[in-house]
Amino acid sequence: GVLFSRFKNNKKANVILTENSKVISEMLVEKDILLKEIHHRVKNNLEVISSLLELQSDGMMDGKAKAAIAAGQARVQSIALIHHKLYRTDNVASIEFTGFIRDLFNQISYVFLKDGAEVLLNIKGEELLLEIDVAVPLGLILNELFTNSFKYAVDLNKQNIFTIELIKMVNET
Repeated sequence: GVLFSRFKNNKKANVILTENSKVISEMLVEKDILLKEIHHRVKNNLEVISSLLELQSDGMMDGKAKAAIAAGQARVQSIALIHHKLYRTDNVASIEFTGFIRDLFNQISYVFLKDGAEVLLNIKGEELLLEIDVAVPLGLILNELFTNSFKYAVDLNKQNIFTIELIKMVNET
């Protein structure tokens, strides 16, 4: 208490604190701009890789090789989608995962949905903010689940529903 009141009444210390606070705020804004730029560049580079994979598969006649390239391309696009979402939000450290799931589902359904099939996405649970280190592996897992579900589990004769339930786990250490 005493130290704080002496420090509080010191005009020179207040000026220094105010100046330091301004510098820190400017540095945080600059850091966010740089992180957005990094996410944007990573997304663009992944899109280039995806395009190169597509060009490579265009000349292929072997169905298995073409399917393998398409699967790799879908994985690259999944990661690019995460970086795109991080670039477009104010919070460059985490991604709103429910929206990502919907976008990923739409992206994969565009590639793998069979004519005449009806597939709906049902997401249960609360909105989750995930850091990129968690979002990328989960995004790849969901990419595999959606891709395999579209390839092997969709029935043309009925309404198909993919249900994802998000449960927030509290880590008690």
